[in-house]
Amino acid sequence: MNCRITFMNMQRWGGRNEKSYRSMFSKKFNWFSFNYEVVKACFGKKKVIAVFDPSYLKKSGKKTYGMSKFWSGTASKALTGLEIGCLVLPQARWE
Repeated sequence: MNCRITFMNMQRWGGRNEKSYRSMFSKKFNWFSFNYEVVKACFGKKKVIAVFDPSYLKKSGKKTYGMSKFWSGTASKALTGLEIGCLVLPQARWE
């Protein structure tokens, strides 16, 4: 979608009604189980270590997409800027 993401625009660009999107987004979703099943499907019974590293980027301006307050570990407080994340799933090498 090359526009603002709203339920009305999702109806326009997607294949469902606006009400369908609203009801789907109002339901609770178990993200842990979902991510666990994805990792299990990709790696099978191999041992895997999951590492996620969020990083804060200082950014000024008001028109940058994604600008909000994010936690900065070095400043020990929430600062206005952007957040990027790195997810690593290395295969463990122990038996």
